[in-house]
Amino acid sequence: MPTDQAQTTSHAGEQSTLEILPSERWIIVGLAIFQGLGLFAASYGRDLGLWPFTTIAGRFVCYAVVLAVPTTMALCLTDRRDRRLWKYAGIMTLVYGGLAAYGGYQLSGYSGLNVESVTLPFILSMAVFLVVATPFAQCWLAQGRFRFSYAELFKHSWNDTLTLAIAALFTGIFWLLLILWQGMFALIKVEFFSTIFSSNWFLYPATGLFFGLGLVIGRTQHGAVGILRNIVLSILKGLLPVLSFVGILFICALPFTGLEPLWKTRSAASLLMVFLVALVSLVNGVYQDGRNARPYPAPIRRLVEAAVLLAPIYAGLAGYALWLRVMQYGWTTHRVWAAIICVTLALYTLAYAYSAIRKTAVWLGNVSRFNVAIALFIMAVLLLINLPGINPRAIAVASQTQRLVDGTDSPGTFDYAFLRFHSGRDGADALRALKKHKTVAGNKEIVQAIDDALARKREYSFGPDPNVQTAKQMRRKLITIPETLALDPDFLRMFLGKKANYSLLRCLGTVPCVIISLDLNREGREEYLIFRRNSFIGIDVYGRSEEGKWKWVATGQAEGSWRKTRSRAKGSLEALRKGNYRVVPSRWDALRIGDIEYHFNTH
Repeated sequence: MPTDQAQTTSHAGEQSTLEILPSERWIIVGLAIFQGLGLFAASYGRDLGLWPFTTIAGRFVCYAVVLAVPTTMALCLTDRRDRRLWKYAGIMTLVYGGLAAYGGYQLSGYSGLNVESVTLPFILSMAVFLVVATPFAQCWLAQGRFRFSYAELFKHSWNDTLTLAIAALFTGIFWLLLILWQGMFALIKVEFFSTIFSSNWFLYPATGLFFGLGLVIGRTQHGAVGILRNIVLSILKGLLPVLSFVGILFICALPFTGLEPLWKTRSAASLLMVFLVALVSLVNGVYQDGRNARPYPAPIRRLVEAAVLLAPIYAGLAGYALWLRVMQYGWTTHRVWAAIICVTLALYTLAYAYSAIRKTAVWLGNVSRFNVAIALFIMAVLLLINLPGINPRAIAVASQTQRLVDGTDSPGTFDYAFLRFHSGRDGADALRALKKHKTVAGNKEIVQAIDDALARKREYSFGPDPNVQTAKQMRRKLITIPETLALDPDFLRMFLGKKANYSLLRCLGTVPCVIISLDLNREGREEYLIFRRNSFIGIDVYGRSEEGKWKWVATGQAEGSWRKTRSRAKGSLEALRKGNYRVVPSRWDALRIGDIEYHFNTH
């Protein structure tokens, strides 16, 4: 087992703290091995018919508890006889297990629900909760009271972060060695060891073992961790003036450029919040535990203070940009999360601006008490947003359904798939309840779209629809611009033929296609342009041959990266409906829809 000196100092003038005893080190390793075995049971217990792993809620609870509680105990453990540690572990088991049980419930009841829409927000929120809450628990266990020293919170927070980083690095090196060992034994045709090293029953507990050893190394090598922490903090100290200068320069440029270029990016809120996260992180890295009265010479301190004073402007611009999107398209899960982050950053910026104005003996001396208060606020929010009724999915479902009911979103543009597949069980239940709403019940188009969405077993599927046998039935599956566009029956029969290509088969799946008619090659005959409604990234073009038969003649691809195009294409269907498109002359004319331009390659 790793050993180290009995005492260490983690900061100049800081009192020495005793290292964990050898018996506690073995307990940490045992907890990590237990994690590996628990994850193995959660992953493969269903195949063995073991309860509670046969249910998705049971697996979700197991994943949450096994990942979070042993990690918390491994970071907090100093004396196994301390009953408070085990009480805290029991409370965390109830918290993580209870919230995970609700998350598992949200993934049951309907087939094809998008798992990541529930699990990813839960994992991220609970991971942040663990990182924020653990230093408070460590201070409580060490002092036995609920009055927290900011210097101790700072020390524990950084030590925990670096300890987890060391454990992850140590585990990563172990995996590289495993790959090397497998390759070596494969060279000499000894498949026995190669099979063992690649089997799940070996990998899960072995990974837990090495993660536990990494945690022990991180918790016992106090000198190395302290040096690493000082190096990281020194880097942050050097970067803060640079970031401050850029932040001030950006604000100074806004009066000359105006805000319109900012809104056109469609990612203004995200970019501004990323800047604020960087600024808050760097300020904390320089402030450290609040003992450094003058971290910079006076001119640089004034530069940083000016950036801190201007930071609320960034929070205001980010909030306004986000509000514009909400007013246009309503709340979505991502926008609710963005609003939570934006409010939290606004609290930080206002608190830090106040600290810059209110002069104290220590530079930004009020930051410590504000950081503690905001940390408690963050923990409360992270718990609340995983509860029924007030979580981001529930807020998004209520917003989107209301937009359909009050007519803000038309039946043709409403995203039924979001409720059916990306909002958990609550979204699918809301979609079912919509059919009974007095405004919706009499609208055959909406009722049919809801029935189609609820009948789907998965979000995306390609291939023939057994309910579509004729050209007339195929016509009803397509969205045409304008709605009165008369499609050639010969063209519609192409979808139903045995030689229908991939672009046509996509329109027979779960997401309808959009068709417009344009003469792109200026030959006097119009072509049909087919868009995939949920992406609008590419266009398939069909035209008549010299013999008068329809064929696939060209493919259009949007300019720019796939990610940017997908983000900008959300309003493409509405732009088409409003006539916001035009032909851009070339050999094969380009097509501009809103801000997206498509270029075509002929076949």
